[in-house]
Amino acid sequence: MLDNEVVEAAQADTSSATENAAEETAQVVPTESTTDSGVQAEPTPPADKKFDEFDKMVDKAIGEPKKPAAETEVEEAAPEKTDEQDADKDAAKDADVLSQDKKDEVVPERLTERPEWKSLTAIADKLGKAAGKETRKVLREIYKREYDLTQTVEKSKPAVEVVQEMFQSVGGSEQGFANMRQLIKSFDSDPQGAVPMLETLLNDAKKRAGMVLQSPELLSEAQQLDQQVKDGLIEPDAAEKRKKELLELEQARMGQTRTKAQTEAQRQAQANAEQQRKTQIASTEINQAEESWTADKLKNDPDFSVVQNSFNAFAKVYALEFWNKGLGMPNAKQSVEILEKALKTAKDEAGKFRPKPTAKKPVLSGGSGSSGNNRQQPTTELERFDAIVERAIARHS
Repeated sequence: MLDNEVVEAAQADTSSATENAAEETAQVVPTESTTDSGVQAEPTPPADKKFDEFDKMVDKAIGEPKKPAAETEVEEAAPEKTDEQDADKDAAKDADVLSQDKKDEVVPERLTERPEWKSLTAIADKLGKAAGKETRKVLREIYKREYDLTQTVEKSKPAVEVVQEMFQSVGGSEQGFANMRQLIKSFDSDPQGAVPMLETLLNDAKKRAGMVLQSPELLSEAQQLDQQVKDGLIEPDAAEKRKKELLELEQARMGQTRTKAQTEAQRQAQANAEQQRKTQIASTEINQAEESWTADKLKNDPDFSVVQNSFNAFAKVYALEFWNKGLGMPNAKQSVEILEKALKTAKDEAGKFRPKPTAKKPVLSGGSGSSGNNRQQPTTELERFDAIVERAIARHS
């Protein structure tokens, strides 16, 4: 088998020589010529066609087709794949995996476009290639679990709605809901045991429907009618007719009571929804105000980052004090005031641990010299003696 490099070098030299010969032939010899006998000569084949068979034989010998030079240059110039490109492909692959069984559901947004992905991977890449790769792997696992949980919640919504309806049907009573569950289970497994509970529910349904007398005055009148029939003061038919009227009156009253209860429940539900909406709006405003305030302090207050830990602690304390005063949730302006108070307290506490500044002692210059190294000349015998002793100690130290 021919060596690849030898064959390619032979091809390059042969092609170069052939091209030079073709150019010289094109300049001197015409394309078609006649011999002395008058027979027309065959045209000279193009240079790039002469060695087609030879090239095919070479390709067959080395076992692979020769690639054009343009393709080789393109492949050599192709940039290496980066971790971010691999992460993009993995993210797209994960999105396909997440949605392969959910063709009709909305595919989640690309993982690499999420803010937390960009922030965490940027930090991890600074730590090294291995850290960036591991971080992307962990994030993809987290997003996979998040997607699975979201799908589970979506699937469970119909069942949750049914449970809420059943809970409301028993007046929001946990015991009533437990009794209903027990009835449903025992209705098939133990019909005899379910009868007492069914009778209780039936009696309760009759009362709430107004099918039995419950109002004290109506119940008292019905008892009087029974006594009058017994004493022969009134005909039984007349007594039964009046009892039916009393029962209709009871049903009308219970209907009004149910309507009033339903209206109150709807009003309460609307009030709760409105309160939740207001709370959400207030919470959003507070968060925006606190974020803006924090960003401003980080940018313009160099001491903020130093005392940030103690600031957070004081902020929680002052927020709790505000709540305990019965003022409820603070608004955006009050939240900023609490933050300012906490920051001031944190700075004051940090200031207690600063070292006290020491007083600077002026250096006196001796004589008329202006240098600070000149010392004042001794004026008394004792000062001169001290100066001599200091110089002697300095010489022998």
